[in-house]
Amino acid sequence: MRLHRQSCGRCRNLSWALVVAGSIAATAHAAFGAAAPRAGAATRPSEREARLSARRDARLSEEAGNLFRTADTTFLVGDLARAAEVFQQVLTSYPNSIYTVRAHARLGDCAYEMRKYTDAAAHYRRAAAAGEAAANDEETAAAIRADFMVGQCYLKAKSYTQAFTQFRKFIDRHPGHALVNQAYQAIGDAHMALEQYQQALKAYRMVGTVIGEKTAAHRRIAPGQRLYLRITDADVNVGDTPRSVKATVRTTGGDVEVVELEPLGLRNPVFLASIPTSLGSPRHSGELTKIFNEEIASKIRQQLSEAEGLERAARDKSEEAFELDRSAQKSVNPAATERKRAALTAEADQLRARSQELRRECTRIIDSAFAEYEKILSRWAPEQSLAALTALRPETRPTTAPAEPAEQTAADVFREVAGRPVAGADDDEAAPAATAGEQEARGMTEQEILQMRLSAARTPTNMENIDGRLTTLSVWSRSLARQFQRLEVRGGDRIEIEYFDEIGPAGPNSPQKGIRKDIVEVAADASTAILTADGREPLEHIVVNSDVILQVEDADADTTDAPDTLTAVLAAVPIVRSETEAAQQTKSKPGAAPATQRATPGEVAAETPEAERVEPLVPPGAASVKVTLVETGPHTGVFRRAVKVTPDGVVIDRAPVLPIKTEGGKSNLCALRLAYADSKAIRHRDGWVVARMVDCIGDSGGDVAAVKYRQTLLDQQAKLKRAVAAGEIGRIYLDLGLTRRGREYLSSAQADCTEVARDDKTGLAEEALHHSWKIYFYAGLLDDAVAACRLLMSRYPNSEYIDDAMFAMGQASLERGEKQAEQQRVAGEKVTLNRDLSRAIAQFEELVKRFPNSPLAPEALFMIGRAKIAAGQTGLDVFERLAKQYPDSVLAARGLVKVADYYMSIGDFRRAAEYFGRVLIDYPDSPDLGEVLLQRGICQYKMGLNKEALETFYRVIEEQSGTELAGKAQKYIGFINQKRGDRND
Repeated sequence: MRLHRQSCGRCRNLSWALVVAGSIAATAHAAFGAAAPRAGAATRPSEREARLSARRDARLSEEAGNLFRTADTTFLVGDLARAAEVFQQVLTSYPNSIYTVRAHARLGDCAYEMRKYTDAAAHYRRAAAAGEAAANDEETAAAIRADFMVGQCYLKAKSYTQAFTQFRKFIDRHPGHALVNQAYQAIGDAHMALEQYQQALKAYRMVGTVIGEKTAAHRRIAPGQRLYLRITDADVNVGDTPRSVKATVRTTGGDVEVVELEPLGLRNPVFLASIPTSLGSPRHSGELTKIFNEEIASKIRQQLSEAEGLERAARDKSEEAFELDRSAQKSVNPAATERKRAALTAEADQLRARSQELRRECTRIIDSAFAEYEKILSRWAPEQSLAALTALRPETRPTTAPAEPAEQTAADVFREVAGRPVAGADDDEAAPAATAGEQEARGMTEQEILQMRLSAARTPTNMENIDGRLTTLSVWSRSLARQFQRLEVRGGDRIEIEYFDEIGPAGPNSPQKGIRKDIVEVAADASTAILTADGREPLEHIVVNSDVILQVEDADADTTDAPDTLTAVLAAVPIVRSETEAAQQTKSKPGAAPATQRATPGEVAAETPEAERVEPLVPPGAASVKVTLVETGPHTGVFRRAVKVTPDGVVIDRAPVLPIKTEGGKSNLCALRLAYADSKAIRHRDGWVVARMVDCIGDSGGDVAAVKYRQTLLDQQAKLKRAVAAGEIGRIYLDLGLTRRGREYLSSAQADCTEVARDDKTGLAEEALHHSWKIYFYAGLLDDAVAACRLLMSRYPNSEYIDDAMFAMGQASLERGEKQAEQQRVAGEKVTLNRDLSRAIAQFEELVKRFPNSPLAPEALFMIGRAKIAAGQTGLDVFERLAKQYPDSVLAARGLVKVADYYMSIGDFRRAAEYFGRVLIDYPDSPDLGEVLLQRGICQYKMGLNKEALETFYRVIEEQSGTELAGKAQKYIGFINQKRGDRND
C-alpha cells in the first residue's frame, strides 16, 4: 500500500509537471505566434549568409565538375565499368548540378559501348527528359543527342519498328539539328536490314538535305541538284489509309511540273518528295499525261467492255432471228415472222456497227498516243527514237560474250550509262504497278516495248492486238513520265512552289487564304580553274610558253538558249606576296588545326566553316585585265577562254595584255590569279569572289596534278549506302525482266562505288570495292567482277572481304565453265574439264587452303564438286572430304546426297542406301530429310528389301503427310503390296 501510494504520488507529481509544462508552452506559443511576422523577417538570409551560400554552391559545382571530368577521362580511355560507377556517383552526390544531363547521357554511352542497349536507352531517355530544364547550352546539346541515341539503341538491338518510331519523333522534335541527317541515314540502315531497298533509297536521299532556319543561301538551288519539297499539314493524313498531296512547281522561265508528295507514315503530317533539275529550256512533262493517262486508259477499257457487250447482244439477236426463221410460226404467219426476223437482223447489224465504231475509236486513240510519244521522244531524247534504237540490235540480258564491231556489248552500254546522268534511277517511286482491272505483264522488258513500238509504227492497231497495245502504252507512258519529270531552269529563274491547303485558315476550300507558297532562286556556286590546253586537267604550275584555258563554272550565268558570256579578271600577283597571303589566310581560318578527340556514339564531328570574307577582285598593287569567257554550249554553265602564257606576258588575241615578270620574286615571275565575282552564291553571301591562283615557272618543264575535292565522311557513307540500295533494286529489276531499268540502277550504283573507292582517307574504299564486284555480278559482267575482286585483294591483302572476293572469282569461273560444258553437251561433244572449270577448282581450293575457318569454305568445297560434275566427273572425293572436314555444315548433307544420287544413277543401290542412311543419322535436321527418306526407300525397294522399304515409306507418309513425297511413298507401297498379292489398304 505504501509503495502504491508512493507511486501514485509520483504519478500525480509527473502529471502536474506535464500540465505546468504544457501551460508554459502554450503561453510561449501564443507569445511567439503574435510575433510571427517579425520572426519570419529575421529568418531571411543576410548578405554574409548569401555570400557563404554562393561560395558553397560554387564549391559543390567545382567538385561535381572535377568528378565528372574524372569520369569522362575514364570513359575515354575505355574503362567503361569504372566510368559508369563514377558517373553514377555524380548523380548521387550532386543531383542538382549542371552536369546531370551529361552524366545520364554518359551512363547511356557506357551501356551502349558494352552492348547493353536496353539499359542505354533508359539512361538516354532520362537525359532527354532532364534536358527540358537544362541549365546551359552544353546540357541542352547533350539532351538532344541523347534523344537521338534512343533510336540508335533500338537500331543496334534490331528492334526496327521502335527505331523507326523514335527517329521519326526525333526528326519532328528537332527538325533543324545536324543529327537529323544521321537519323535519316539510320532509317535507311534499318530499311536495308529489312531488305526494303526502295524505302532505304528514299531515306538515304534525305541525308544532308535537312537544315535549320532558312537563310538566303538555303533559298537557292544549283541546276542539276534535286529540289526537295516538304509540306506539313496535319489535316490531310488523318485516316487509316495514308494520303498524298500535290504541289505545283513552276519557274519564271516557263516550266511547270506537278509533284506528288508522300507522307512519312500513317497519320504523319509531314509529306516529302523531290524533283530533279537541269539546265535547259522549259519542257513540260505534263504534255505526256495530256496525250495518255490512266483516265484515258480507263475510258478505253470501258469502251472495249461496252463493245463486247454490244457484240454479245448482236449475237443473241442473230440467234433469235435464226431460230425464228426455222420456227413453226413462219408457216402459220410468214409475213409477220419475216418482218420480225428482219427487225432482229437490222438491230443486230446496228449493234455490230456501234461495236465496231467503239473499237475503231479506241484504236485511233491508241495509235495517236503512240505517234505523239514518238514525236516527243524525237524532240526531247533523239537517242531513244525508233530511228536510233533500231540502228543497233537491242539486247534483252547483259552478256560478256564478244559482239560484232557494229554492235555494243552489255559492258559498253553499262559503262556508257554509268558515265552520264541516269534517267529514272534517281526517281523516288518503284516500278509502275498495274492498276485495278488492267491486264499488265509485270515482267515487260524494254525489248518488248520496243517491239510493240515498231509494230505500232508499221501497222495500225487492229482488233487482234488492241489489248497488247493498250498494256504497252500504259507501261510506256508511266516510264516516260518518270524519265521526263524534270524541272528545266536557266540562270536568273525563280522557282515557285505552290500548295493548296484544302482546310485553310478561312475554312475549307478557301482560295483566298488556302494557298501556301515558297520561292527558291536558281543559283550556283561558281568555281574557277586554270586548265591545260586540252581542258582536262587543272594546273598546279603554269610553264612559260604554254597554252592554258581559263574556266569559270556558274550555272546561273546561263540565261538564254544560246551560249552566254561572262567577265572575269586575270591578275598578275607577285609570288612572294601570294605565299604571304596564303600563310595569313591559313592563320585566319578558324579551326585550321582542330584538336582530335575520341568519338562517342552518335556524335557528329563539327565541320570547320570557311572564313566568310569578301576577297577583292584585284589584290592591291597587282596588274590586271578583264577577260570575256564564252559558254561552251547552250545550257552548260561552263565558260572558257584560251590564252597563251609567254615570257612577255599573257597573250590574248595574239597580243600580250598582261606582263608576268617582276623585278623581285621567285624567278622574276608572277602568279596568275583568275577571279570571278559570284553574284548569287549559295554557300557564301552575295558578292563572294572565287579565285584560283597558279604560279608561273620557267620553261624547264612542269607538272600537272588533278584537284581532289573534299567530301565529308557522312556524305561518303550515305553515297555508299545509296549504292548498295540501288544495286539491290537493280538486281530485282533484272530478275523481273526490266533490263534497262535494272541496268540504270546498277550503273548509278557502280558510279557511286567507284567514286567512294577512289578516296582511301575515308576508310570506306575497301567496302566500296567489295560492293563494286557484287554490282558487276548482278549486271552479268563477270570479267569486270573478277577484275574488281583482284583489285580489292591487291590493295587490301588483309581485308575481311578477301575470302568473299576469292569465292566470287571462283563462282564467275564456274558459271562460265558450266555454260561452255552445257554447250558441248548440247552439241554432242565430249564434256571435259575446260579451262574455266579448272580455274574455278583452283580458286576454290586456294580459298579453302588460306581460309579454312571461313564460313564460305564448306560452300567452296561444294562448288568444287559441282565443277567436277559439270566436267563429267563424279566429284565423290570432294563430297566425302566436305563431310569429313566440315561435318557440321548444311552443305555436308547436300554433298552426301550428291554421292548417293551418283550411285543411284549407276545402279549401285546398296551404296546409295548407305549414304542416304548417313544423312538420316548424322543430319536429322536436314531440310531435305523427306526426300532422303523417300530415296532410301526406293533403294531398298530396288534391292528387294520390301519389309525395310515398307517401314521407310510409312515413315515418309507419317512425317510428310499431305505432301507430294507422301503421295510417291504411297505409290511404292502399292507396288510392294501388289507384288505380294496383298490388298492395298
